[in-house]
Amino acid sequence: MIKITAAEVNKLRQATGAGMMDCKKALVEAEGDFDKAIDNLRKKGQKVAANRADRDSSEGAAVAKINDDNTVGVTIVLGCETSRISSRFNLKRRIAYYGNKVRPHKGTDFAAPIGTPILATANGTVTESTRKGGNGKYVKIRHNATYSTQYLHMSKRLVKVGDYVKQGDVIGKVGMTGNTGGPHVCYRFWKNGRQVDPLRQKLPDAKALSPDLKPDFQAFIAPLKQQLDSIN
Repeated sequence: MIKITAAEVNKLRQATGAGMMDCKKALVEAEGDFDKAIDNLRKKGQKVAANRADRDSSEGAAVAKINDDNTVGVTIVLGCETSRISSRFNLKRRIAYYGNKVRPHKGTDFAAPIGTPILATANGTVTESTRKGGNGKYVKIRHNATYSTQYLHMSKRLVKVGDYVKQGDVIGKVGMTGNTGGPHVCYRFWKNGRQVDPLRQKLPDAKALSPDLKPDFQAFIAPLKQQLDSIN
């Protein structure tokens, strides 16, 4: 059997965002061929995604965010189109590594390559920006008296305590700090001091655009639509 080094496994993990064991297995199956290993992982990912389509593909990187009127809407937490939900909020999760004991997972994990931008999901003030235990490097944002969000396992934090951020601002980069088996961001959603599943929060219906604003809106998006339509 061909010998696979830890450096090769880490290189593949950084390139694909896959777990350590998956990367090692892919390299062994590819007999050390890096490009072939990437292709093997991609095919495996496509198969897994197809099997989870009903649960994951419709969600993508969509998560709950807080609107200015204190209702909950939807936005994205990662500045890319390649993220996937690798682990959901689950208070009864069991992990073989810990002897199959119940280890509640109070976040939603989005797997993505190291360095992927992490976005604030709503306006707010940074209340924590530090490194602590299994959370690794993380940022926590207070949005209002009801809601806060937290972003774990960063490779780099780009905001400090007291900073005011807006929805969509880059607050850090995806990493593997703390307890993690692969590069991802663990998104924690706090409501009235409790961590809850962001994907199960009641979401409001979108308000229709006022008729008198539609002409200006259509004029504004016309060049953007033309650019999108020209993409092959």
